[in-house]
Parts: sequence; C-alpha cells; structure tokens
Amino acid sequence: MEGMKKRKSVPTLDQVMDTSDQLAFIENMKKQNEENSKYFRMLFISMAFIFSFFKMYAIYKQVTDPWSMSLYMSFMSRVTSSHLLIVEALSSICFLTNAYCVVYHKPDIMPLYAPIKSKLFLFNYASSVLISLFWLYCLDWKNQVPQLVMMAGGNLIFSIIIQFVDSTWIHSHGEVDDLNNYVYDFKEI
Repeated sequence: MEGMKKRKSVPTLDQVMDTSDQLAFIENMKKQNEENSKYFRMLFISMAFIFSFFKMYAIYKQVTDPWSMSLYMSFMSRVTSSHLLIVEALSSICFLTNAYCVVYHKPDIMPLYAPIKSKLFLFNYASSVLISLFWLYCLDWKNQVPQLVMMAGGNLIFSIIIQFVDSTWIHSHGEVDDLNNYVYDFKEI
C-alpha cells in the first residue's frame, strides 16, 4: 500500500474541489457534451438524408413508371399522380430542412440562427400536418395501419424528435456553461 500512487478519482458532490480541478471538470463536461452532440447530429443528419433520398427515389419511380411501386399501388383509385408527386416532394423538403436545423446547432452561433430555426420548425410542423392530412385521406384505416404510421406520421414524428433533440442540446449546453458561475475559490493544502 505504501508504494502505490494516490490516484485522483472523479469527485462526488460532498467533496471540496480545488479551483483548477473544478475548471478541469467543467472542461471535461464541455468536451463530452460536444462529442455527444456531434455523434447525434451525424445520426440525425444521416437519417434525414436517407429518408429524403427514399422520397426522391419514389418521385423518380412515379415519374418514370407511374404506380409501379407497391407502396403506391393501393392509392391509384384515390389520388392522382401529380398530387402524389407534390406531397412526396414536400415530404423530402421537410426531411432536408430538418437536417439543416440539426447541422446548424452550435451554441456560439445560436442567437444568429434562432429566428431562422424557429421559422423552419414552424414550416416543418405545418407541412407535416398537411402531409399527414393528405395521407389520412388516402389510406384505408382498417387495412393499411403500417402505411398509415409511416406515410401519415413519419414527417411529423421526425420533426417532433428533431425539435426535442435540438431543445435538449440547447439546454445541456446552457447548463454546462452555467457551471462556470458556480466555481468557487479554493486551494487544496
């Protein structure tokens, strides 16, 4: 036991920390927060681009070979091809604007982009509700429950998740920044 070095462990709430330890702890929290933020931003951006690519592929297939995708065959009697193309294009735009909202989440530039992001979120919610109403009109409620969830609720659910994640990031960045206000002067003897 005598020859072993004393290891510093992460302090608990009831321990008094040296000022430099406090600042190091806060920097560590900021670094972890940034790493988590980057990881989840990349995840949601990838998801948005994949969904958008699928919607663009569906538009391409509908233009080149109308009603050939099994996903759309059952809607042939209830909707025209042009209406379907408009809704799928709007859906793709919604996913791309969600990706844009995720990309521009940086705490230092948030005041500059806050009005733009709030307008984009409003656009996403409004267009997602319109898309949902369109698909609720087109779908047979009894026989097409999985399609009902995917087509009618997909954009709206993704927009809500993006809004929640964005507000969580802003809140966590604010809490880590507030830790600097709680640093107290103390020197360990």
